[in-house]
Amino acid sequence: MGCWYSIDGKVKVRNEMAVEGIVKRLEDRAGEIEVATDDHGDGTLTVTVSGGIMCSYTTAEEIDGIVKEFGPFAVEPGEFLSKVDDEGVTFWVGDPEQVRQAKRAKRLAKIKNAVGKLDAGDRATLLAELSGTAPAKPLADSLSRVAFILHKIDQGDHKALENAPDAVSEAVAVMEGAGYSEEWFEQTRDE
Repeated sequence: MGCWYSIDGKVKVRNEMAVEGIVKRLEDRAGEIEVATDDHGDGTLTVTVSGGIMCSYTTAEEIDGIVKEFGPFAVEPGEFLSKVDDEGVTFWVGDPEQVRQAKRAKRLAKIKNAVGKLDAGDRATLLAELSGTAPAKPLADSLSRVAFILHKIDQGDHKALENAPDAVSEAVAVMEGAGYSEEWFEQTRDE
C-alpha cells in the first residue's frame, strides 16, 4: 500500500566524498523530490531536500534514514519536516549538542515573537507567573510610588523626602520577593 510522502529541510555539511555518496543515494531513492546542493567554496555545502512523492511506507522511512546519514558530517544542525499522509514529524540532523542548542534557539525565538505581541500588563503577568512570584502588580505599585516621590522631590517638595526611605524599602522588599537577588541590587547601584 502506498502513501503521500513529503520532506522539507536543509543541512550544512562538510564537502567530502562520503557526503557526495549520500547525496547520490538520496537522489536515486527520492525520485521526484528535489535534492539540491549549494557549494559554499569553503569546504562546506548545504544540502536541501524538498518535495513529495507517492511511495511505499518503506521508501519514506528509507529516505528519512538517508537524510539522517548527513549527521556526522554536519557543520551546522539541520531541521527536516517529514510527512506521511499529512502526519508530520520534525527531525534534526547534526552534532547532538549543536542540535540541542539549535532547538533551544528556535524555541526562544518563538517565545520572543509571542511575548512581543503581548501588551505591557500581560508581559508583567507572564513574568510573575514564570518566576513563580506573586502578581507583578505590587512591584509596579511600589515602583510607581518611588517614582512619584522622586518626582515630588524634583519639584522641590522636601516633605516628600520623609516618605522616600519607606517607599524605597517597600520597593526593595517587593523586588526581593519577586526574585531579584542582592547581586542585582549591587550591580544596579554600581551602574
